[in-house]
Amino acid sequence: MIIKTNINSQIDAYLSRTKLKYHEKKTVKLISKKLKSSKNFLDIGCANGSFLFNVSSLNNKVEYSGFDISKKLINLANKKNTNKNIIFKTVNIDDYKTKKKFDIINASGILSNYEDFRIPLKNWLSFKDKEGLLIIFGCFNSRNIDTIIKIRNNYNKSNWQYGLNQYSIKTVGHFLEKKGYNYKFVKFELPINIKESKDPIRSYTVKINQKKRIILTGANIVKELFHLIISN
Repeated sequence: MIIKTNINSQIDAYLSRTKLKYHEKKTVKLISKKLKSSKNFLDIGCANGSFLFNVSSLNNKVEYSGFDISKKLINLANKKNTNKNIIFKTVNIDDYKTKKKFDIINASGILSNYEDFRIPLKNWLSFKDKEGLLIIFGCFNSRNIDTIIKIRNNYNKSNWQYGLNQYSIKTVGHFLEKKGYNYKFVKFELPINIKESKDPIRSYTVKINQKKRIILTGANIVKELFHLIISN
């Protein structure tokens, strides 16, 4: 089952953001070599376009596409967009059909919105060129446990929603191996401390010792963050 009502009511954090987050800086490093020889780039869940605005400065010969289900965020992206190489569209990626193939596909923080990761992952892979790269950032479990989590944010009286599901590295890896793909999980360690916010949906950190910290959601769920890099 595909959850098409992602935590879309919680978009305030993306409205004014312009700088790259630390995990996005890591994404840029992971794709920088591939970006030099790429013709096109798709950002699934592009929000207000800040990531594409930053990435596009690295290679202005690439055709960039940013898709997001939020019309409000896409309108913001289009208002800021002065780059003819970037196209922003309001798209429900679950329903998107195209014969076009992309050299690089980025999907950040989206997979955890689905009850069954196999459906969106198979869909995203179908957009990838044979020599292309799909990079997914999000929560994965280093232990072989899959979790499906529903939350209700009582601070804004929301309905029950998904967005914090965590699939195990072994489960996802086994799926990709059966499909014949190469893949690599790269652990992401946040290099800063984040204070607890008034917005309960936002993550924050708790220091364990001088060198290690854990990331918690507003639901007090520990987040293990990884970049998943998939190629043929």
